[in-house]
Amino acid sequence: MPLSNASVEAPVVEKLRKSATPSAIAVELDGTLVKTNLLLELLLGLIRQKPSLLFFLPFWSLRGKGHLKRQLDLRVLLDPATLPFRTGLIEYIRAERAEGRATILAADADPLLARRVASHLAIFDGVLDRAAIAELGLEWIEHKQRVFKSAGKGAADCLRALRLRHWLKNFLLFVPLLAAHRMTETALLGKLLLAFVAFGCITSSGYLINDLLDLAADRRHPGKRLRPFAAGDLPLSYGLAAIPVLIAAACAIGHLVSGLFLASIFVYLALGLAYSLYLKKVVLLDVIALAGLYTIRILAGSAAVAIWPSHWLLAFSTFLFFSLALVKRYGELEVMRRVDGDTARARAYRLSDRNLLAAMGIASGYLAVLVLALYINGDAAQILYKRYELMWLLCPLLLYWISHFWLTAHRGEMPDDPLVFAVSDRISRIAILLMVAVSVLAI
Repeated sequence: MPLSNASVEAPVVEKLRKSATPSAIAVELDGTLVKTNLLLELLLGLIRQKPSLLFFLPFWSLRGKGHLKRQLDLRVLLDPATLPFRTGLIEYIRAERAEGRATILAADADPLLARRVASHLAIFDGVLDRAAIAELGLEWIEHKQRVFKSAGKGAADCLRALRLRHWLKNFLLFVPLLAAHRMTETALLGKLLLAFVAFGCITSSGYLINDLLDLAADRRHPGKRLRPFAAGDLPLSYGLAAIPVLIAAACAIGHLVSGLFLASIFVYLALGLAYSLYLKKVVLLDVIALAGLYTIRILAGSAAVAIWPSHWLLAFSTFLFFSLALVKRYGELEVMRRVDGDTARARAYRLSDRNLLAAMGIASGYLAVLVLALYINGDAAQILYKRYELMWLLCPLLLYWISHFWLTAHRGEMPDDPLVFAVSDRISRIAILLMVAVSVLAI
């Protein structure tokens, strides 16, 4: 029986054929050497890189999995250097090869990706398909893969992928009720609690979508590479199954709140999808979208309780969230500078853009302070706050907090999300508590 065209290492094959007991091991690529499903990786890559070609998927699938994988591999750039390999297995293969055993990487019907992986790792003597390996009677390393599997975290990884700590940002839903001084109305609080859970579900679905579509970029980031999907600790199928469940749950709970609130969920989901698929690759438009995702939470809170935000609140939140979105990108540039040096990039931003990002972000943050000052000086504040003069203390506190944020980012100490950082940062917690205390005393 002739070997398949995937057998491109003729000398190795001939040597194995002549040996009575071939001293070689065959390693399965998909799911064994790498801790992920490569077909799903390619599909997600197509959605991310060339979504217009999704129309052809049914036609490629009709000719079998191998043909589908070949067509995807020809069109999707999947960098072997970023794949989550089993390091213990690689060391085992390297040791076996040092002992004189031939090492073969098993390819599916399409060997293109396997060849690129073999070239990258430089620990294999050849790439063969399953038919060729069966003919030669080689030992399959896939039967030993349990030895090399990483210790899974199970439920912990599932919860980590949902980014439950980012639900803290959904407390922005309560801002309209706080601004109107109606937090004691239990009926409205009950609606907002339902809204909080609904928005938590929709935001978690958005994080799953973003993580699945951003695998390659996350794997190049020193911190994001540890995310469950990027690290291969969680099957991609989990995310694909969880997304529709979370969206359905968000819609069901949102319907109980109000029709307008349900509409705000759809607006958030649409903007989140646009951001994940396209907007995050467009300079400046990405940070405007991020700021919009923050602001939508406030508007959703208004829709839940039918308390509409003032123009002061909308102006304040626009400038503040734009500043926070810019500090997020600036912080990412600083992190990547430590990895890639002067060639560092973060999304569509170059390292040379960081000074301009800082200038725009700091200016936007200080404009938020200006809006707050103008509001305090107006009639609305004097009506709502009996001791409104105390509100002037908010201006230096907010000025200090925004300056602290940007100084932290400038030092390269700003993590992925600024609002989550605010909860864990001691100085931010003190500043926020002082601002809350001043607001309460002024009522």
